[in-house]
Amino acid sequence: MVTSSGYLTRSSRTRGRHRKQPSPRRLLWGRRLAVGGSAVVLAALIVSVGAVVKWLTHEPVSLPSARPSAPIAARPPQPLIEAVLPPVTAPATAFAVDERGFVNSNARCDDTQTAVAVGRTPGSLVVICGDRNGEYGYRGVRLSDDAMLKTVARTTSTHVFIAKNASVTYSISPAGLRVTAGHAVIKQEPMIDYRGPGT
Repeated sequence: MVTSSGYLTRSSRTRGRHRKQPSPRRLLWGRRLAVGGSAVVLAALIVSVGAVVKWLTHEPVSLPSARPSAPIAARPPQPLIEAVLPPVTAPATAFAVDERGFVNSNARCDDTQTAVAVGRTPGSLVVICGDRNGEYGYRGVRLSDDAMLKTVARTTSTHVFIAKNASVTYSISPAGLRVTAGHAVIKQEPMIDYRGPGT
């Protein structure tokens, strides 16, 4: 009698065999390796993120120079520069004028004369007086001491009046008062206010 055991195939023979299970020690060691690797990766990630954040928020620090800085010398105070201004002159309306010259002044024509030209410089009041006969006279007052000069005068084609007192000549024009002695100019004053021919 032949038993069926002789006809067993290889698969049937091995069906009863089981794969060998790993030991508990090896399983524990593998788990430890997995947990440790994860911890290392996580720590490296945290360090990297912290370094990036620190780098982004880091303020630059100036490095000290190799040479020591010399002390800055204090600048001496600068002197105040005062503007040089021309002397203040009285306005033209400070001296009242009428048909005979300056009111309340010796620079004024007589009752029989009329002021042909009236001028004021920074230092003088001058009036050229004319009468019915066509004669001219000069009345000048120096403002510094109220000294007065009265003399005859004449006119030119360019509306300049000329008056003489000994060797001194007085030229009166819209431009100014010019006092000369021969070829030497004694005084020349610009007109602040002038009323007369040529203006």
